[in-house]
Parts: sequence; C-alpha cells; structure tokens
Amino acid sequence: MAYDLKDKIILITGGATGIGFCCIKELLRNDAQAVTIADINVKEGQEAVNKITTEFGPNRALFVKTDVTKADQLEVSICILFLAAFKETINKWKTVDVVINNAGIMNEGQWQLEISLNCVSYCLCSFFLQLHQNELCTHDTYQQNFFP
Repeated sequence: MAYDLKDKIILITGGATGIGFCCIKELLRNDAQAVTIADINVKEGQEAVNKITTEFGPNRALFVKTDVTKADQLEVSICILFLAAFKETINKWKTVDVVINNAGIMNEGQWQLEISLNCVSYCLCSFFLQLHQNELCTHDTYQQNFFP
C-alpha cells in the first residue's frame, strides 16, 4: 500500500546527513510539505536546511538540535528533547504527520552509546509518541496513521 505524502509534515531523527538526509530529499520530491530535522549535529543540521532551501525552496525544513544519546538519563532526555522537536514542528507547521526514527551510529569502540542510540532511543521515542499522541495530534488522519 502506498502512503500519500502530499502536504505531509515529517519529523526525522538523524536527518542532517547520510541516509536520513537522503530520505528527506526523497520525501520532499514525493510531495511532502516540510520536514523537521531532529539531530545532534548543529552545523550539519543548518547545512541540511540550507541545501533543502536551495533545492526545494524556503519554508520546507526546520532544524531542532536533539540528542537522544544521554545514557545517564536517557528516558528523561529523550522525552524532553523529543518533545521540544515536536513542539517546534507544531509551532511552525501546526501538525506532525510522519515520524521517522532514523538516528543511528556504528562505533564498535563505544558499544554502550551504539546500543543507546540504535536500540533504546527508538523504543523510548516510540513509547513517548504513543503516550503523548492525543496531545500532539491535530487531526483525525494523524491519529489513524500514528500506529498502524
């Protein structure tokens, strides 16, 4: 089943570079209205917004610094920072239609960080979204498609 991206607002973690940035460009090419890039890398995030603006026009991208790797207080930091990304997205575009948990690393020397980012943060972000979907939802379609 194809998902219609026309006029959808996308929030993507880890979207400043690599696979996430490629996904953003493809989403915008397929008629997504705009994207929020939730990423830890400020410089790369701002560069990503500039590249998107150049290629797709103004008001198509928003960068929000989001760190989902706080191993000492992982659950608290994800909820606070992820909520900030959501609030900024909703303030700018009034909704969030699609969330893509894309943040990830491969670093054998820092396996705890790798597990926190690649596994735990996905679970906590998804759990956070499920807990807060009613207050974050702005229309019926969003609620219906939030968790298939």
